[in-house]
Amino acid sequence: MLPPSPSLDARPQPHLVSRSQPPLVEPIQPDVDLDLDDDDDGPAPLTFDSLPVATDQLMELKLAQDLVKAIQAAKISDDIKDPDVHHALKNPCKEPIDIDSSLLLSLQLFNAMYDCSGRAYERVRAVLNSTGQGPEIISHHLVKKAVLELTGVTYIKTDMCPNSCYAFTGPWADLDECPKCKTSRWDPLKSQGDVKVPARQFTSIPIGPVLQALYRSPTTAKHMWHGYRETVKTLEELDRTDKAHPEVLKDIYQSEAYLSAFKENKIGEHDPVLMFTLDGAQLYQNKEADCWFFFWVILSLPPELRYKKQFMIPAGFAPGPNKPDNVASFALPSWRHVGALSTKGLKVWDGDLNRETISRPFVYNSGMDTVAGPVVTGGVGHTGREGCWNSCEMPGRRKEGGSVYYPVALRPHGHDVPNSSHDDIDLSKLEFPNHQRYMVKLSKLLTSQNITDYERNRLETGLVRPSPFLGFSPNHCLPPPEGFSLDLMHLVINIVALLIPLWRGEVRGDGLTIGDCEHAFLTGDVWKEHG
Repeated sequence: MLPPSPSLDARPQPHLVSRSQPPLVEPIQPDVDLDLDDDDDGPAPLTFDSLPVATDQLMELKLAQDLVKAIQAAKISDDIKDPDVHHALKNPCKEPIDIDSSLLLSLQLFNAMYDCSGRAYERVRAVLNSTGQGPEIISHHLVKKAVLELTGVTYIKTDMCPNSCYAFTGPWADLDECPKCKTSRWDPLKSQGDVKVPARQFTSIPIGPVLQALYRSPTTAKHMWHGYRETVKTLEELDRTDKAHPEVLKDIYQSEAYLSAFKENKIGEHDPVLMFTLDGAQLYQNKEADCWFFFWVILSLPPELRYKKQFMIPAGFAPGPNKPDNVASFALPSWRHVGALSTKGLKVWDGDLNRETISRPFVYNSGMDTVAGPVVTGGVGHTGREGCWNSCEMPGRRKEGGSVYYPVALRPHGHDVPNSSHDDIDLSKLEFPNHQRYMVKLSKLLTSQNITDYERNRLETGLVRPSPFLGFSPNHCLPPPEGFSLDLMHLVINIVALLIPLWRGEVRGDGLTIGDCEHAFLTGDVWKEHG
């Protein structure tokens, strides 16, 4: 059961914030000075299409550019081949769902046993049907088929390397073998002549039918309006108080980036705001992360709902047995589908307003941990010299002879290590995320002529490849790196894990022994004082 809906009696109407009127407040610009396009005589802003093409000597970099182009040119038919799904995306269901008592009871049992096997469902079904009381419960196969038909939510199967290295999508779609391990794409036992049978496939779940289902229900359609209602309240409050930005940030609807996109008509009334997230999972106790999951989080929903299990929308799965070598190739069908919906538009039936409208998803940000982040950012990762996702211009420092960089602001006494001995850094003067500064760095990386040149530019720019998010239309996505959310959760966890041993005098290494550190004040009888 869904939680009670927030109060909707005073739903704001579209005329309160006209899409054609000037913004209620002027867009807030970050305090940066790049000298890139600040005046009419300066160079034109860089776009992805204006960037140089990577040389053939750096084929992986060139293929990363092709992946971005695959998202730019995305069509619904790229990954969804079922004509019935095509028809449903263009013709959303407008009628209430009629479910008889037998199917309703079957669906209730199916939902209650979502974490059980099909065999367990069939055993319970047999017991209940044997009583002869109540409606008959249909088979596990039929109830799954009914869920598919009622919701319209479907899945896509795509070929992949049997060893999980690459997915055969986008630039790799026509290959007959994995570009890394050279394993054949096809099953040698089932493939005969011109009939090719893939050895392995992975699953993607297109979000278009999911959004249509959410809007079709009057209950969830009201929830999908939450973001628009809160935005209207924020803008009206700013207009009434004559303030440039909210004093308290309660949600993304008060952020500068979101409000600017809304006032520039990039986010409309029926445009769901999305966050992309991915992570690896350890499915077996004695094995590292071998399966990756991709999700869409609908930020337009109320915060008390958006992270609930039923509203976390799976985008796809990169199965094992090994960690994917190119995670982006597995996420491409999901990115390409959302890119097509954003530019072409998705027809939805609003069950609350009882009318059809066009919805264009807006990709607001990405949220990953530090290890998964480079899949989306295209960066070197947290151990690189320029490891910040937001390109904040803070170079890291490394130990002599080491290759791992750390974000150390103050230069250690006598520290004289190449690419690490810069002056102290004033943290109050770090740069805001800026798209044009990012594009200048990317342009430099793409001009690399060989591997040596590439490694030097990678060290200087902090970039390994272009971000796949450059493939989304700038009218329907925050431009990189502005939408790259930092991994603050692990930052807090890791700092606490380091501080407690420091305070207790349990830190070892670099010549220190227990109790030597001047910060070790939680030792001895002090614990009695603190209880």
